[in-house]
Amino acid sequence: VELRAGAIDFAFGGRGPGAVWKGEAERLPWRDRFGVIARTTLDLPAGTWRFRTVSDDGVRVRVGGQPVIENWTWHGPTTDEGVYEAAGGQVEVEVEYFEIDGHAVLRLEVEPVE
Repeated sequence: VELRAGAIDFAFGGRGPGAVWKGEAERLPWRDRFGVIARTTLDLPAGTWRFRTVSDDGVRVRVGGQPVIENWTWHGPTTDEGVYEAAGGQVEVEVEYFEIDGHAVLRLEVEPVE
């Protein structure tokens, strides 16, 4: 199922994707054992950028094809960070996520490093 979102800020809780994408519950019946692959292009000015996730469970973030965050484990809500050195211009960002059971959350934040 392909869906669109304005940001990666999904508080699934114990309800699964149908709770986040209203009106899609019949297409998204699962509460546990699901995955998300999110892709976008960001225009990042030259400099160092911090990527931060909060995830429960596994998460991977690649920026411009480079691994920035890798916590591909079964875990409770966890914050992970990584940095990316941007040359300036557009870069592809890809986030992979999996949920095994229980609580579920996926959030991505991007900020310049001062």
